[in-house]
Amino acid sequence: MFEDLFNFAMQRSRKQAFGFYLAYSILTIMFLFIFGILMALIFGEKIVGEAVQIGRAFAVVVPLVLSFEILRRKKAFTFSNVIVALSSGVLGTLGIFVGLIPTAYLTTLPVFTDENKPERESLID
Repeated sequence: MFEDLFNFAMQRSRKQAFGFYLAYSILTIMFLFIFGILMALIFGEKIVGEAVQIGRAFAVVVPLVLSFEILRRKKAFTFSNVIVALSSGVLGTLGIFVGLIPTAYLTTLPVFTDENKPERESLID
């Protein structure tokens, strides 16, 4: 379930994709929690409003970066896959748990090689 979490080219099963989703959700929340504590220790309580904004930005950026890194490693830049990757950022506005759902789906795609290229041309060669 939690095999090769940092191998973005790996084609995952549904169970492994769920493990990827859980792991990256928890890692992002843990990072933001520690970051928030450090910011509160350094700047005091006046930083709370800005910390919330930083957390919201991370909820959009992390799924986007992960999604496009997965597409890059799998050489899977088709139109539909790019739309799914972009939707991870849009859904990230609802929170990290929602934003990582399309990202987890992208991990289930196969790695494209010369033998199994998609029928349509990819956006990026």
